[in-house]
Amino acid sequence: MVAPLQIILQVNCQKQLKKIQNPDKGRIKSKLQEIEINIIINTPYLKGDLCYFKRLRIGEYRVLFAYCRECYETYRSFLKCDICSDNDLDRIIVFSIDKRKVVYKKAKRKY
Repeated sequence: MVAPLQIILQVNCQKQLKKIQNPDKGRIKSKLQEIEINIIINTPYLKGDLCYFKRLRIGEYRVLFAYCRECYETYRSFLKCDICSDNDLDRIIVFSIDKRKVVYKKAKRKY
């Protein structure tokens, strides 16, 4: 059995998650805990300005995240990320959780 990946929520994600009502919040939390490496690797990157992120679809919500190992190996030459290090790459950083209509617009403005 594969060890579960460490999930790190950025501060803004923690705030976004608090605003979501209970049934959806519980579904999002459980889905994030169930993430396995094969799901992450088979999820394609977004296109355009958000090309560093992958997305997870949970009902009407979208979770934008990056898998540190892939991100570090692919983008480390020009993406100056201080979250990841060589020693601890088997984790997921969640950058945004919101409804589909607004998550991509907000992320483009922020990242």
